[in-house]
Amino acid sequence: MTRPNPVKVFDRALLAAAAAAAASPKLSPAEKKRVRTLMTKSRSAKGWNLSERMECFGLVQKAAPEKLPKLPKVIRDRLPGAAKETAPIRQASHVDPLDRLAKAADLRGEEVLTEEQFVARRDAILSLPRLADWGVEEGVDPLDRVAEAYRLRKRDALTEEQFTHVRQIILDAA
Repeated sequence: MTRPNPVKVFDRALLAAAAAAAASPKLSPAEKKRVRTLMTKSRSAKGWNLSERMECFGLVQKAAPEKLPKLPKVIRDRLPGAAKETAPIRQASHVDPLDRLAKAADLRGEEVLTEEQFVARRDAILSLPRLADWGVEEGVDPLDRVAEAYRLRKRDALTEEQFTHVRQIILDAA
């Protein structure tokens, strides 16, 4: 099943809103005439160009969209003052990045992760800004984290340079 063209879906919804706006008392007779002209143009084979689409949207907006009956959702969501449903903000992980690195090292040992996948994962974890100060607010001892980094070094999950860097940023953040 093919998905409908989103521009055509928007145009159909805008056409329905324009029909209601054409009867609005907030528009002048010239603006009402322009809305009707735009509605006719939208039904033609050529359809609207971008500037005509935006002009129609502006006229619909001027016509007090809160009073237009059954304003299509695709239009209502784009109007100023529309209640936006935003995606939830991603929370910081509650897992120590060093624990995540240890888990990735375990998966590498079980051949779930290839060496390339493990290295990419390790690089991503080591670039996390919370690597240095994770758990400071909760009272996690930085020396416990350094000890964990050392265990990861002994398992070859960290190179000597990476261990030295991790140790230094943890101690500097303490």
